[in-house]
Amino acid sequence: MEYPHGFPEHLKPPVEQAMARAEIKYLKACSEFDPTHRYETILPTSIYDFVKKIFFVFTKQAREAGREGLWSIEQIRLATEDYLHHLIVDAFFAKDPSPTTFGLKWFESEARSHLFASKDWMRHQRGLATLARSVSVKKQPRSLGQTSSVLETRQRFVKPILDEKGWSILDWANEAEVAYHTAADYFAGKKNPFRSTRAKLAKALGTPVNSFPQ
Repeated sequence: MEYPHGFPEHLKPPVEQAMARAEIKYLKACSEFDPTHRYETILPTSIYDFVKKIFFVFTKQAREAGREGLWSIEQIRLATEDYLHHLIVDAFFAKDPSPTTFGLKWFESEARSHLFASKDWMRHQRGLATLARSVSVKKQPRSLGQTSSVLETRQRFVKPILDEKGWSILDWANEAEVAYHTAADYFAGKKNPFRSTRAKLAKALGTPVNSFPQ
């Protein structure tokens, strides 16, 4: 199962663990009923449970990406929709013994209906609302222009280098031997690190500290 583009590497482990737990529960459920009646009885519910357990762990991690300043609310919503669609398709074709396009359309419609009516989906929406409020509070009118300028300058300098190296923020932090939040906060324009820390961040990217944005 592929992740949406840009999903932070350090947030993937809980989703991977959820996949493993969901697969174990699915296999156990399959072993407890008659295979000749799989689709007509328990199979759709088992596939739905598989999807649900993974999906809502992903939504939690997506919100964490928002809290860390790595994704906007819009990115979270788009990534959530993209991930859900591919998760449903992959699960259906991997687990239904006789998958068809019609069957997929029916299953996706039913799965979405149940997911969006669940308490977990309501919890996700409340989490997004809380996240949106926290972002709004941080954007004080007095410093908004300055913060935006710092953010743009840093990202314009750093992002092309990270892309060229194929690094995530976590990769950069590990190479610089600093805490993840140190690199992430710098990249997001949230904090001004000490010169010694800036030197580590610059060295990891192979650039002189004097040319590294403050």
